[in-house]
Amino acid sequence: MKLPLTTTLSLLGQQTYESAVAAAVRAPSVHNTQPWLFSRHNNAVHVRANRARWLTEEDPLGRELHLSCGGAVRHLVLALRAVCLEVTCVLVPDPDDADLLAVVTVVGSARPTLPEVALYEALWTRHTDRSRFLDVPVPERVMHRLRTIAEAEDCSLDVLGEEDVLRLAVLTDHAERLLENDPALAGEQQRWTSPAHAPRQGVPMSPPEPRGSDVPLRRFGQVGAGEADSSGEPPPVERPVHVVLSTATDDPSSWLSAGWTLSDLLLTLEQERLVASPSTQVLELPGLRAQLRGALGLQGAPQMVLRLGYPEGTGSLRTSRRPVAEVLR
Repeated sequence: MKLPLTTTLSLLGQQTYESAVAAAVRAPSVHNTQPWLFSRHNNAVHVRANRARWLTEEDPLGRELHLSCGGAVRHLVLALRAVCLEVTCVLVPDPDDADLLAVVTVVGSARPTLPEVALYEALWTRHTDRSRFLDVPVPERVMHRLRTIAEAEDCSLDVLGEEDVLRLAVLTDHAERLLENDPALAGEQQRWTSPAHAPRQGVPMSPPEPRGSDVPLRRFGQVGAGEADSSGEPPPVERPVHVVLSTATDDPSSWLSAGWTLSDLLLTLEQERLVASPSTQVLELPGLRAQLRGALGLQGAPQMVLRLGYPEGTGSLRTSRRPVAEVLR
């Protein structure tokens, strides 16, 4: 139901706006850089890129920045829908303003759907988990649900078989070594994994643990992560599901859409008591990203590689977020 203009303008009060932004900033972002800014314009919220938090060495095109902000836009929409506001969302609304990534406008009131409510509730507990996974298969019912979500947003979600996982492992290992041996890239990563950034931004450092997964995880400068421990015992076997999220095109609008879709996938996994961690090294080098697309026979442009599974124990540390006041413009 669309309300009269005079009423619509009053629907988005300051408290509602700030509460929605508090939900938006719970979105995951590359190395927890949180590269977003929000501003309120009557009944609309503008979501802008914060270039001061842009990983210019790792992400020169801003693809990962857009993915991050796309997730924040999705969280913002879910938060507004949770308080019975009807909204429209336009991605990349102004070709002359590259930093204006989305405009979310309140156009009336309407009850949220049950799936929207469930996703909104999940965003407060969801977090990236880099700990070991249990050797327990992910149900096919869940994988079907995830594929359906991706297809509904005009994305594709490819589940990798054993041979494709080995191809991914080879390319990821190569990418990890190239990234570690590039001083500029290594330095940029170190700036966002240093304890100096704790507790409100960046990826917290934690001791490396032996892993039994085929695909190497990002070491964040910690040589030896993933190797066997000093006892000589092999690490526990992990058999996570590896998936690749792709889009038909490869431009800023597609990157934002991929971030939106990724958010829905991660929140759905939270509902299913599953966790995910990114394995994106191979996507950060254009040549290897192209090789990955060819090696896996992907129809679209790969935007995210995830490993999915059931967490062992309580999982890894949760990353914190900056206060809402610091992301308001």
